[in-house]
Amino acid sequence: MALLDSLRLLQVVVLLLAISFVYLVYISIYRLFFHPLAKYPGPLLAKLTTWYSAYHNYVNDVHIDILRCHAVYGDFVRYGPDRLVVNSANGFHDIYGHAKNIAKSKAYWALLGKEEEWSVLTAWDKTVHGRKRRVIAQGFTEAAVRGYEPVIKENIAILCKRLLASDGREGAPEASSAWSLPLDMSKFANYLSFDIMTDVVFSVKRHLIENPDYRWITSCIERMMNRIGVVSMVPWTRWWGLGLHWAIKPDGVRAYLRFHDEAVYFAKARMKQQLPEGRKDVYQNLLNAKDAQTGEGLPLPELLAETGLLIVAGSDTTSSALAGIFFYLSHNPSVYAKVAHEVRTTFPSVSSINHGPELRSCVYLYAVVNECLRMCPPVSAAPWRVVLKGGQRIDGHDIPEGTEVGTGLYSLMHNPAYFAEPFKFNPDRWIETETNPAANIEIQRRAFVPFLSGARMCAAKNLAMAELLITTAQVLYTMDFKVPDGPGGKVGQVSEKGRKLKTGAVGLKTTGLVEVSKSPHDDLVDGIGPDAYWALVNLGSILQKGLVNQEFGELD
Repeated sequence: MALLDSLRLLQVVVLLLAISFVYLVYISIYRLFFHPLAKYPGPLLAKLTTWYSAYHNYVNDVHIDILRCHAVYGDFVRYGPDRLVVNSANGFHDIYGHAKNIAKSKAYWALLGKEEEWSVLTAWDKTVHGRKRRVIAQGFTEAAVRGYEPVIKENIAILCKRLLASDGREGAPEASSAWSLPLDMSKFANYLSFDIMTDVVFSVKRHLIENPDYRWITSCIERMMNRIGVVSMVPWTRWWGLGLHWAIKPDGVRAYLRFHDEAVYFAKARMKQQLPEGRKDVYQNLLNAKDAQTGEGLPLPELLAETGLLIVAGSDTTSSALAGIFFYLSHNPSVYAKVAHEVRTTFPSVSSINHGPELRSCVYLYAVVNECLRMCPPVSAAPWRVVLKGGQRIDGHDIPEGTEVGTGLYSLMHNPAYFAEPFKFNPDRWIETETNPAANIEIQRRAFVPFLSGARMCAAKNLAMAELLITTAQVLYTMDFKVPDGPGGKVGQVSEKGRKLKTGAVGLKTTGLVEVSKSPHDDLVDGIGPDAYWALVNLGSILQKGLVNQEFGELD
């Protein structure tokens, strides 16, 4: 009897395996030859399974894989069984522009937390998103950002003081030699961005710049974002209530749970806090904000979901951009000299650097920041959308409903059709001259989309740009950058002309080294203010697991 039962069990197993095999053969043949997207070229595995893109998110090179796919297959690439990635400016605006028959895809389910509260970033329903967006936008108007400026400048000043005060080792005494030991500038960019966001959003200070005890949270965010990138490519793992997505990247799950507890702490601490008169933060502004159409604000659970996500997205993306700014300036001394001179001759002192007319007059500073955002955009892969019932025409192609579509922002902003010598760091491309007429710049601007566009454009763009511009100006005013001699200056470079990067769900990441030196004012270059110091900054990128051998920028 036992033998008979074993034989029956074996028959059932064999039958199930046979059915599974037949199904896999059937679905493979369908996807390769009869699927509505079968005519579009792409990697074989990508046509068969969403795990192809999940893998490239896992190893942090999805931006490079999309770039390579476009180089091989053209502007329209099938990047999943039901996905197309499009590498043209027209295609981008057809996907992300206003009044398109397109919505956010289920990839954004990966950003849902334990409470599964929809935020302005995850909401796929256009009505829900519109209501949230109208309220959230009130926390990031030009006037609101000006109110956050003292907090931003205070944290930048702490960073500069920290870099100049010692050789960078925890507990190290005042630097006694001309130059300090190398500092990891990418880490300090993380610390600064996180300190600014917690201070601006919740008026909570964690002092990562000065205190190493809390710096674990930046690695938590990095692991979280890597996991989100993977899960976003296989959103079906959230279906049927089985929680399969929690089995993906367990270290990322643990990081999320730990960060979630901290975010709850931030919110509770803020709710108990009474701000000084005249001080406002994002939480306060959003608490008071009302939707102009309905007259309603955000319920507390929605407000907490929005502000918690702002800390993650805001700190991660801005730190990525800052790391890129420091890297490219240090490796392009002629560019550095020009932008430093502009800043130092525009402002009489560090305290006078504000987000106002004087800063806006720094044309070359804006060009440098824009070029860095192009070279290493905060969002580098494709923000996915789904075509709704009735289909959508995208750059001359009729795309059927149910298709997920997107544009790899890194690949679009390195497309030679819009940017001459796209891998060369060249801020002058943004400045109108006889050899670079306004028509050329307009072509570039149409493909320059680091913050997306349309109704889903980054709500905090004003804050991000203010932070990047003020940080760059303030650091340039007090510090000088160069790559040191010897092997330390080549750390992380693929060649004499490039560097290595990795990408996650949000932005490109690099690490860099910094050497700092104090000097008396008499030794400084013309134009530097009386309260300024020099700093020698080496921003070569440290190799990290998952980095890709690829050149990312030609240097002087």
